[in-house]
Amino acid sequence: MTDDQFREARNRIGAQRGELRGWRPLVIGDVAVVALQVLGTARHDDQTIGLRVIVAGRSFEAIQSHGQAAAERALRKRSVIGDGDPFAVVDTGQLRDGTPESADPVDWPWVPLVIHVPVRQLPAIAGLATDTVPTVY
Repeated sequence: MTDDQFREARNRIGAQRGELRGWRPLVIGDVAVVALQVLGTARHDDQTIGLRVIVAGRSFEAIQSHGQAAAERALRKRSVIGDGDPFAVVDTGQLRDGTPESADPVDWPWVPLVIHVPVRQLPAIAGLATDTVPTVY
């Protein structure tokens, strides 16, 4: 990753205050990854970026049993986590209320997960910041 790519990625993410508005919910069975937020550089390692992943489900049991696997699958599919990079949840937040009967996964009960990814993934993450992904030469 060049300095220009890194700077452009940081600027794109910073312009949206870390909220990746181009993220589309990815439903996997009774769970869905509905949002992704860039928290910033990890305190212990400036080569690591913290992310908050919002995992929703039709039930708390579905989130518990399938939430982390769905999050890993969604983040690998969208290149947030690179091939060979580990997926490890650093923190799990509290379950938030929702409407499990809703057809829209954004309305389902949800849990925030915090994970860390290598800083080299920042351009791929920035590509999710808008609906338009720039061409890379």
